[in-house]
Amino acid sequence: MKINIAIDGPASLGKTTIGKKLSEKLEYQLIDSGVFYRYFAKKFYLDNIIQINEIYLFKDEMLNNPFYHLKEIEHVNSQFYQDLTKSQRASEIAKVPEIRSTINEIIQIITKKKGFVVLGCDATTKILPTAEIKLVLDAEIETRVCRRAKQILEAKSSQLDDLTELEIIGKVLSDILKRDFDAYELILEAKKVATIINTSNLSIEQVLAKILRYVYWYNFSSDNLLYIIIFMIIFFILTRSQPNQIVWPFQD
Repeated sequence: MKINIAIDGPASLGKTTIGKKLSEKLEYQLIDSGVFYRYFAKKFYLDNIIQINEIYLFKDEMLNNPFYHLKEIEHVNSQFYQDLTKSQRASEIAKVPEIRSTINEIIQIITKKKGFVVLGCDATTKILPTAEIKLVLDAEIETRVCRRAKQILEAKSSQLDDLTELEIIGKVLSDILKRDFDAYELILEAKKVATIINTSNLSIEQVLAKILRYVYWYNFSSDNLLYIIIFMIIFFILTRSQPNQIVWPFQD
């Protein structure tokens, strides 16, 4: 049985890496709301002006052919993922209520058929509040800065050639603090409705294993709920009828 899984959490946690591995393991489709914001920052944030009308037109186009556009968005994002300027612009776009509403609506319509892993800082509350499994990944800020800075340094982007390692870490820290400030209320709300997994001292494989346990248990309990209820009723009737002797329904 396919379900929807919403994964929330602050910036630079490795949600994308974990989401990709999880979706591959379950053979689900991955949707990262952060990718939408970075894509919009690239395509619709021109000359310091957000092209709202163009975004509305794009929404209609995407809903006509969602999976084609999902691949296009992912392709564009892969080219600019390490661009801190695009990341900062994406954070600015995310503050615009009309844009957040548009992106949330697109994802909600696409995911109606189930079988999706959805990532985002409001995935559990605004995007997919009805997801069968809702998780918040968390980690200490030092861990997140280290993960993000290492990722950027390993990418060896040409735009960072003039920056020292310390300057790159400083930019990463500044970016994460800004995004944490902007998403503070959203993360608090998410933690009220979702299961929290602290990833500070966990490897990607350990985080993935924890999430898969939740998924497998959900599927098991859903598929076998009727049998469990019937067994409990039978057990209750038998123990009530013979209070001094427990008779099991299956004996040799």
